[in-house]
Amino acid sequence: MCHLPALCYYWSPPPAGKCTHTVQTKGENINLCWSPNGQAIAVGNKEDVITIIDTKSYKIILEEQFKYEVRLSFGGKGVRVGGARSPPV
Repeated sequence: MCHLPALCYYWSPPPAGKCTHTVQTKGENINLCWSPNGQAIAVGNKEDVITIIDTKSYKIILEEQFKYEVRLSFGGKGVRVGGARSPPV
């Protein structure tokens, strides 16, 4: 998977390497993080919005605005965002 501004692109594995899905997000994406079980991806943008995407349905399951710069990592029962914790994913 790669990311470009306002879209998340899902690619098939090589040798085909074709875009299979896109998910529209808000703002310019600058970071992303896979959940340990592979069921979700957290995407952060320059406007401090975190978007959680379900990897099976390619649907946004959570979108949250923060008042500070965010860093993403999955751990425990949710995604850690700059010391805060979202609902479990």
